[in-house]
Amino acid sequence: GDDSECSGTSIGGRAVLTAGHCISDGKGRYFTNVMFVPAYSKQNPTGTYYSAPFGKWYAEQIWTFDEWLYNNNYCRDVAFLVMKKSGNMTLSQRVGSLGIAVNKSSVQHWNMFGWPADPPYDGRFLVQTQASFSGFANQRNPMSCEGVSVPQGIGTVQTGGCSGGPWVLDLDPYERGTTGNLVNSVNSFGWKGSNYEIFGPYFDDAVLQAWTDFTSR
Repeated sequence: GDDSECSGTSIGGRAVLTAGHCISDGKGRYFTNVMFVPAYSKQNPTGTYYSAPFGKWYAEQIWTFDEWLYNNNYCRDVAFLVMKKSGNMTLSQRVGSLGIAVNKSSVQHWNMFGWPADPPYDGRFLVQTQASFSGFANQRNPMSCEGVSVPQGIGTVQTGGCSGGPWVLDLDPYERGTTGNLVNSVNSFGWKGSNYEIFGPYFDDAVLQAWTDFTSR
C-alpha cells in the first residue's frame, strides 16, 4: 500500500535491470504498478513538476531469483523487468542500453549511478560515484551465500533510492558497440554502522542467463 522508489537500467530490448528488493519484499510477494522513468529529473525543490524526457514505461513482467523472492538473500538481490512498448518502440530503441560483464574479479574500479532520495539527497537528480573495491560483505558481518560469491563493496555517499542502480565497467559515453559500458553489479545494501559503503551482488553465469532471457523478450 506504500509508494517507493529505486534506480534501474535499460539493458536491451524491453528489459530493465534493478535490485530484487526494488520489486519484491523477499517474503514471496512481488510489488505492483512498477514504472520506469529514464533520465527522471525533478525541476524544482517543491516536487510539483518533474521531467520524463523519454516517457514513462510500465512493467508487464517482473522477476527476481528465488533466493531473494522467498529467502531475502542479498547474494541474489538482482531483478529484471520487461516493459510494455511505447507505440512501436521498445525501451532500448528509445533510450539505448548497457551491456553486461560477468565472472570478473571483484577488484575493479566502477562508475556507479543512482537516484539517492534519503538525506542529504532528495531523489531529484541522477548521481554518479566513481569508486574501487572496498571489501567483501562477509568481512564486515557474517554472511553466507551458499556457493555464490558474497557481495562486494564500494565507497559512496549515495543513500536510499540509489538501490538497483548499475555498477558500470569501461564507461564510455560515446561507445555504441559491445566493448564498453558493461554492468557488473547493482546497488543492494549497506551494513548498519558502516557509513559511506554500499554492497552489490556478484554477477555470474546465472545472472548472465537471466539477462539473456529477458533482453530477448
